[in-house]
Amino acid sequence: MNLERYIGKKDEFSFEHRMLNIVLVFAIIIAFATIGFNYLLDMGVLITGISVISGIVLGILYYISIIKKMYRTSVGFLTFIFIFMITPAMWISNGGILGGTTFYIIMFSSAIAVVLRGFPRIIAFGCLVIITFSLIIIEYRNPSLIVGYDTAFDRYVDTSFGLLIALITVTFLFIVIINQYIKEHRRANQYLAEIKKQKIDLLNQQFVRVFNACPALMAIYREKDFVYIAANDAWFNCLGFQRNDVIGHSEEELNTLGLAEQRKSIGGFDLEKPEECQVRTKQGEIREWLVSKARLQLDGDECILLASIDITISKHLEKEIARLDRLNLIGEMAAGVAHEIRNPMTVVKGYLQFLSSKASDSMIEQFGIALDELETVEQIITDFLSLARNKLSEPKSQNLNAIINGVIPLIHTDAIKRGIDLNVNLAKEMPNLLLNEKEIKQLLLNLARNGMEAMNQDGALTIETSVNSDSVCLCVVDCGCGVCKEYREKIFDPFFTTKDNGTGLGLSVCAGIVRRHNGSIEVESEEGKGTRFIVTFRPL
Repeated sequence: MNLERYIGKKDEFSFEHRMLNIVLVFAIIIAFATIGFNYLLDMGVLITGISVISGIVLGILYYISIIKKMYRTSVGFLTFIFIFMITPAMWISNGGILGGTTFYIIMFSSAIAVVLRGFPRIIAFGCLVIITFSLIIIEYRNPSLIVGYDTAFDRYVDTSFGLLIALITVTFLFIVIINQYIKEHRRANQYLAEIKKQKIDLLNQQFVRVFNACPALMAIYREKDFVYIAANDAWFNCLGFQRNDVIGHSEEELNTLGLAEQRKSIGGFDLEKPEECQVRTKQGEIREWLVSKARLQLDGDECILLASIDITISKHLEKEIARLDRLNLIGEMAAGVAHEIRNPMTVVKGYLQFLSSKASDSMIEQFGIALDELETVEQIITDFLSLARNKLSEPKSQNLNAIINGVIPLIHTDAIKRGIDLNVNLAKEMPNLLLNEKEIKQLLLNLARNGMEAMNQDGALTIETSVNSDSVCLCVVDCGCGVCKEYREKIFDPFFTTKDNGTGLGLSVCAGIVRRHNGSIEVESEEGKGTRFIVTFRPL
């Protein structure tokens, strides 16, 4: 049986409104049952008429409640009719306190308890008690006002019928109300559970958004088998992996931590102390991370949360700062050497030149060797001074190609002496740059000399320039022995050299010149095939 058809749907009527509709439906049924009972027992026109009027009024109230959805109007009129109209009428017409009216009053009381809440319920109960008590007093003082029964049998039947109706009504209302309450309670619990689930889902979504948006490199793995179960976007972007490449896979498969010893060290990290480790990207690049970890439980598994910071750039800067400290120390040394040695060397060189002009032919060669050695020492001192120079250069807007063309004859002469071919490929259109002409010439001469010294005869030295959208490049390429990988990061350090007679200052001077021009210098080399130095300048 579809009860909602008669009492209203849950999404259209409140719980109290639906309880009112239940009471009205049941009251209408009782009214018409009473009409039939009174007619069959020939209870008289008055008693039957009261039942008919009550049924009609209840029908009107049910229409107002279920069709017009006017809860307050319906419950107000129903309560008023029960207390102030039907109760006195039935009390007077049905034999007073010894008739069946008392059971109907119990039914009215049950109905009031169902359809009203709070203060209105208290007022209605109070009115019903006052009316009932007043009727008892009136009956006691004026028994003649009460219409009795014709026979004892009529009293017995009416009282029995009232008792049965009251028993059935109260029991039915109790069962219906309890069932409705249980359903509403279950529905409320389901609603609360759904709300709670939605809140949890919302919190999970917010956590995922925060987790993925966090700039720290974060990942979660199971402690027992090192299988990754979560990682954020920063972690994927740094290592170059896709999400499906990592989630559900173990560290043994990914090999981001490299050696097994390092993976063990990760597992042994102090939970409260961050530690440094090296990680391998998907492309094979080694990066430095500062890693912290925390233990947590997910789905019953002991897991480890890794929170990392990429310190590769910081490490590079530390090395650069250490290198600059060494340069500063060398600068101070060079300044001292220049002051203490250069002046005496100039005097010695002057006397040797003077004496060589008066020496015999057999001694001229020895004087020449001595002067050459003094020039070598003087060149070393000059390189020291250039390396130690901290003053700001004074660049001017100049054309790089023009400066290169000015120094090409010197490089070409040196190349011819060594039996090396010189190739020059300069860009046709070259924008002006802020350059110090003397320093750029020194830069090019040092790079060219370094390349020619790395080659045997029949080699080729190439000098070329190119123009990009946001930079200008100068490249010096040789086909010499090349530089091994372990030396590439050190070749710009002062005093580092692989040559037997090298000073280790030429490339350091080049790096200083490029730095003063706000440029960058890079080296590409392959052992046995040659080396390419790439100097990049920013255009005006």
